[in-house]
Amino acid sequence: MQTLVIESTQRASNVQEQVGYWVYIPAAANDEALEIVRDLDRRQIEDYYIGKNNYVSLGIYSDKMTAERRRRNIETMGYQPRLNARFRATTVYWLDFVEPEAREVTIEDWQGLMSDFPGVLRQSIACE
Repeated sequence: MQTLVIESTQRASNVQEQVGYWVYIPAAANDEALEIVRDLDRRQIEDYYIGKNNYVSLGIYSDKMTAERRRRNIETMGYQPRLNARFRATTVYWLDFVEPEAREVTIEDWQGLMSDFPGVLRQSIACE
């Protein structure tokens, strides 16, 4: 931005970013949860985890299609698994500036500035 002689201010904000999908059988009584995992073991399904309050985690998946396939597979066994989006807190950074009236920042200017930062997006906001 300095090469274009534009003053800017930096700011950061925390956002929730979706990172995947969780398939699980909701929390149940201890006896019921143990019976569920025994049944899964009998069916040679070993990739589960019993969590706090006796929920049965059936995996975390990066794409919804795979998570949905897993949910449907477990559902065919008579269970009612759920699929929830997973999030993590992340920080996004903003560079705010007022575009000078005397010189518009062109698409070519932006492409040159951002060529080393492929994840950067431009968001124009009309000022009143």
